[in-house]
Amino acid sequence: MNLSIIYTKENVLLSTKAYASWREIQEEFEDCTASFGPWSVEDVTEFLRFEYSNLNPAVEIQVREAVA
Repeated sequence: MNLSIIYTKENVLLSTKAYASWREIQEEFEDCTASFGPWSVEDVTEFLRFEYSNLNPAVEIQVREAVA
């Protein structure tokens, strides 16, 4: 399974939707400021663990719950 990380003005979102391009993401999320992916679950977890080391619950738990 691959995920996209979508940054909006107020949120960080994970999506399992297969986007054709970053433009498609921007069309769906008008306030999109950046996006990454598609990446594997492992790569997303590693990236978010580095960027958000103080999350509670931990990144691994949140990503696992998001894809379940």
